[in-house]
Amino acid sequence: MVGKDKGVLGYIAKQHSNIFMSGCACHLVHIAAEKAAFCLPLSIDQLLIDVYYYLDKSSKRQGAFKDMQLLHEVKQNKILKHVCTRWLSIKKCLPRVLDNWEPLLAFFKNEEKLSTSASKEQASNLRKIFSSPTNRLICLFLNDALQPFDEFNTYFQSEEPKIHLLQSKLQILVKSLLIRYIKPSALLGVRVTEVDNLNKSNFKDNTDLHLGQAASDFIERKNEVHLREEKINLFYDGVKAFFNAAVQYLKVKLPLNEELLRHMEVVDVFKQTSSSSASLDYFLKRYPVLLPKNVSASDLKLEFSLYQATDIQSCMKERLDGTWAAIGKMNDNGKNLFKNLAEVMLALLTIPHSSAHCERIFSLVRRNRTEFRSRLNNETIEALLICKSRPGDAINRVYSDSELEDLKSAYYKSLQASHSGKD
Repeated sequence: MVGKDKGVLGYIAKQHSNIFMSGCACHLVHIAAEKAAFCLPLSIDQLLIDVYYYLDKSSKRQGAFKDMQLLHEVKQNKILKHVCTRWLSIKKCLPRVLDNWEPLLAFFKNEEKLSTSASKEQASNLRKIFSSPTNRLICLFLNDALQPFDEFNTYFQSEEPKIHLLQSKLQILVKSLLIRYIKPSALLGVRVTEVDNLNKSNFKDNTDLHLGQAASDFIERKNEVHLREEKINLFYDGVKAFFNAAVQYLKVKLPLNEELLRHMEVVDVFKQTSSSSASLDYFLKRYPVLLPKNVSASDLKLEFSLYQATDIQSCMKERLDGTWAAIGKMNDNGKNLFKNLAEVMLALLTIPHSSAHCERIFSLVRRNRTEFRSRLNNETIEALLICKSRPGDAINRVYSDSELEDLKSAYYKSLQASHSGKD
């Protein structure tokens, strides 16, 4: 779909050279974490899947596992299901496995002894994984290392417009990874895109790598947990490869230097006084259609200058689009001050920062058009989605008398149209 040469994007770009492909940063960050994990000797996603399905739908195995939890005085929580299409769900599932590491090891030891030939091999493989202190160390490291990926994805899965924050948050994400394994001397005074992360001389010494407190403590107890020195050194190499693979992918794939995103900060009301009218010029030149009818670029820039010198605290809302809608209604002696400027800013905020909202709509469709409601037509599905996408609780939503009259009228007209069509 987005191929630059033969895809839809390539075709449209030939007709409209100023098209901006926003993509989905959440997906790219997700893929970066997945590719980075390939550098480690343990397939963590496969481990989580194998453990979950070994226990799933077997009350006998679940009962035996609960007994092990009681024996080791661990809270009897279930092992969570990892969804492979959402790789970062590992961050939710992994802590549960780490909390139950000893009970799981004891459980699979028993399973290996008692299981039939059909499941004996699987139980044996899982027992070997949980017997390895190196594997436990990798899991402790990943539990900390995935945190910046998870925080970024959580933040940008919001329905609230955040396109103006995308580039700065992406740069923060890359830097948060770089500081974990790159020497400060290689980071000082340069942009994240200019850091030479491929030069191994810029890597930190093993003892200076950021592994997370749990992993560092585990290494300190190496004699107690039977962790061999050569395995620790291999682990350090894997850590550097993990971070470097993630950073390299993000630097190549993410719009860290995208000019449009840099100028997009002009819509940020928290940068009211520091924003430049040059950013407004950039958008008006790239997308002339943004300029309202019968308004000149000079008039719009004058509105922008007045906006920068006006107290807008009374207009501040929870969402940025709500704030700009309120700014657009500000008036002085009956004269609307920022109507045109607000129209431009609200248009810019329609650029999506991710595709998470679209995918939630797809999920809603699947939950409504089930096998028991397979005959729902597209118009009904559309009406349900519009109703559910409105803010607030649909069940307890209160309508005014005028709204109810409008709904009644629309329903009556719809019935009349359907009956006349049948006749």
